[in-house]
Amino acid sequence: MRIFTILKKMAQKLGLISDYVVETGTSGIWAYRKWASGTAECWGRWSGNLNHYAGPYGMDFFGYKTGTLAFPFAFQEVPICIQYSCNIGNGFSIGAQGRLSTTKSSMVCYMLANISGRQPVYADICAIGRWK
Repeated sequence: MRIFTILKKMAQKLGLISDYVVETGTSGIWAYRKWASGTAECWGRWSGNLNHYAGPYGMDFFGYKTGTLAFPFAFQEVPICIQYSCNIGNGFSIGAQGRLSTTKSSMVCYMLANISGRQPVYADICAIGRWK
């Protein structure tokens, strides 16, 4: 281990390494990476059964939202969150973008679908921000 540390420090001083992963892991629905520069990223898939909470939104869309999804660690500031796909039952569904009720330690996903009632739902999500 000591030789690795020496080689890493030499490579950093020579400018061969500008950033590197210091920690990876999984926690609940999340996989994550923390970088030496202070950037952190986590991604995962939430799935469950939800009832629609409002609607219709023109064109017969019904709203769905997850409960609060805790990140695997608290960010130093509110991270950028992206809900890049979702599926609600057998209907047409889209993720609602925006702030997504995000805090330093959690987020909520919002979705619209053309079906109502209790439905099986999944949402693929990621968050990027600062961990230090």
